[in-house]
Amino acid sequence: MRIRNKDVDDRLGHSWITIHDEVVRLHATWKLYSQLFRSGEENILILNKVAGITFKIIQATFYDDIVLTISRLTDRAQFGKLQNISLRHLLTFLDAAEENSNITQKLTNMLQGLDIEVAIFKNYRNKALGHLDSDMCLEGRPELSNIITYAEIEQVLKGIRDFLWVFEYEAFGNTTSYESVGLSGSGDDLLRVLKTRT
Repeated sequence: MRIRNKDVDDRLGHSWITIHDEVVRLHATWKLYSQLFRSGEENILILNKVAGITFKIIQATFYDDIVLTISRLTDRAQFGKLQNISLRHLLTFLDAAEENSNITQKLTNMLQGLDIEVAIFKNYRNKALGHLDSDMCLEGRPELSNIITYAEIEQVLKGIRDFLWVFEYEAFGNTTSYESVGLSGSGDDLLRVLKTRT
């Protein structure tokens, strides 16, 4: 399946760039989060010593951004009259022609699997980030890693990548290696500087 219709191609191009950029940013954020906050007890001690509250806020902000981005990417293509640029939105560009039926079914199945995996992300988004759920507020906001584990984040990121690899190859004839996103001025670079000054 290659997109051949110019109008469809232009609209897909805009949607694709938006989703592509979001997924690159998502993987960069997760990489920075992992470098800073999942790289060992020694590094956590350095961050706490240098600016503990600052890094706690950065950690929570990164985590919330990851949850929100994953939730947005896996939202429905449309809510009422409002259209969302999401993974499901990409499916609207697939022609209903027989030649695309197998790929459309494969991508739909992949999204159905992702729906199960992201349910906890969307529940957290709706209760703690998008709204102030009274029960959650009364109980106190739980430790984030107790709600959504690092393994669950990794699994969902893999599901998103798998979906996009199939779609991008079928639509454009190439793929992107999202997990290999390069960072100049990375979390590792920051930790190296902090280690020399503490």
